[in-house]
Amino acid sequence: MSLLILLACFQALLYGGMWALAWAVIGDERRPIAYWLAYSLLLAGGLALMSQRPDLNPWWTDVVANLALLLAFVCAQRGMMAFLRLPEFGTEMAGLVALTLAGMIGLGPFPQPSGWIHPGYLVAAAVGWLVLSTAWRSVRTLREHFGATVAWVVIGTNGLIGVTNWIRFAMAVFTPQAIVPLHLPSALNVAMVYMTMATAAVFNFMFLFLIVLRLLRRLTVLVQRDALTGLFNRRAMEQMLDHAWSRWRRLAEPFTVVTVDLDHFKNINDTWGHHAGDEVLKATAGKLQAHVRAADVVGRVGGEEFLAVLEACPAGPSAIRAERLRQAIGADAVPIDGGVSVAVTASIGVATVSAADTDVTQMLRRSDAALYRAKREGRNRVCMAGEDNSAQSGASPPPQP
Repeated sequence: MSLLILLACFQALLYGGMWALAWAVIGDERRPIAYWLAYSLLLAGGLALMSQRPDLNPWWTDVVANLALLLAFVCAQRGMMAFLRLPEFGTEMAGLVALTLAGMIGLGPFPQPSGWIHPGYLVAAAVGWLVLSTAWRSVRTLREHFGATVAWVVIGTNGLIGVTNWIRFAMAVFTPQAIVPLHLPSALNVAMVYMTMATAAVFNFMFLFLIVLRLLRRLTVLVQRDALTGLFNRRAMEQMLDHAWSRWRRLAEPFTVVTVDLDHFKNINDTWGHHAGDEVLKATAGKLQAHVRAADVVGRVGGEEFLAVLEACPAGPSAIRAERLRQAIGADAVPIDGGVSVAVTASIGVATVSAADTDVTQMLRRSDAALYRAKREGRNRVCMAGEDNSAQSGASPPPQP
């Protein structure tokens, strides 16, 4: 049994090495990683002490060792809460640790009077509460950040671990005669060690999976989002346009592109500086995002040029929506440093998909042409792409090649 426990200890040390490396490499997540590193090291320490039964003082191998295991799970759950940016309910955890420790000291190590349970089973009850409590507090945030599937996998895993520990505690209470000292070989003891190893594996890989998933999503944001405004960038908007074009070809669902260009933007940079220009761009992005539907997408595709893709939007409503965007941009001046506010207007070109369009590029050319016409006609206005656009918007899509 001692060799099996030492194997579990070695496994925990390997996880500790993994988290130490992650702490050195992943700067943004160092707080939760530090907790998970502490989890692995405390778990290894507790198992190392347990492997010395019955040679070492039982207060070390029974009480201190189980305290280390309890603190390990405290660190694991606090790491989860820190990772999700949730309150870590430290006061409750401290109270639970103090209460469990008092119970373990009161029970003392093996051998105990008849009917008493081993202090380790108090730790099982406490760990069950910790894991289930964390699962309950984090399910909503997990669902919001990672989706329902990931949330239920994480919560289901935690729930299984929590319930298993409560079952262990119940077995110790109702069938104490079945409890055998851990250093003696028995089916239950072997199962407990393997369960500890499995739990450590599940916890560490689950936490690692969440970190990798968050890093991948951040990478996706970096690839698809404009760093200044947070809107989709040109590459992402091209993908959105291809998606809308595919729907038009398959379902004859019309869509509209709206090209927005801020008027005299160079003068803002020249007069007030590039910081003022950045503030204008961010304010414009916020106004555009606030005045489109949830199904629509908005991106920044150039210096002061924005593009909106209006899903399921024929020509008639598109003119009204484009005018609302123009009014929203010019409604309020944008405050910059020193209490100064800058008035902003925009010229807008609108093109709704037509049967005459051979591809998305042709649509964009029509929208750009309408934008240039708005500039020529005095700026701060909306121009539609072609007088016959309304009639064309109801036409069937071109045939599939």
